[in-house]
Amino acid sequence: MTYTVGDHVRAVKTDYAGLEGMIVAVWPTYHLRYEVEFYNAVGGNTICFTEGELELNYPELPEESEAVKHPSHYTSHPSGIECKEIVGHFPFFIGSAIKYLWRAGLKTADPTQDLEKAMKNVEFELERLEASK
Repeated sequence: MTYTVGDHVRAVKTDYAGLEGMIVAVWPTYHLRYEVEFYNAVGGNTICFTEGELELNYPELPEESEAVKHPSHYTSHPSGIECKEIVGHFPFFIGSAIKYLWRAGLKTADPTQDLEKAMKNVEFELERLEASK
């Protein structure tokens, strides 16, 4: 495996096994060609390794929570249909108006702001249609 500057790696088969860092330099003419700066190292210590002493190590990103992927104010319709399944079939401003009507009173206790946003998006769509005449 050939590594490049910026690759996230983990040391293996050495006294440093398990330590994680990033390739900061590649010295192609040297036996210990990959210079690695370890995460949380005091003073920015770097150590050089051979290709066989490293493995790629991209940290796992946290999964998006259900609150981000499928917010309850968009998934609680009695039909079981999620809002995005509907609004994606409409022009932007109409879809946005539907979205705000859909969640009115669900995201916050007071539906007033969502209803106003829905009306504003209908106005935007009317302006867009007038301008295209």
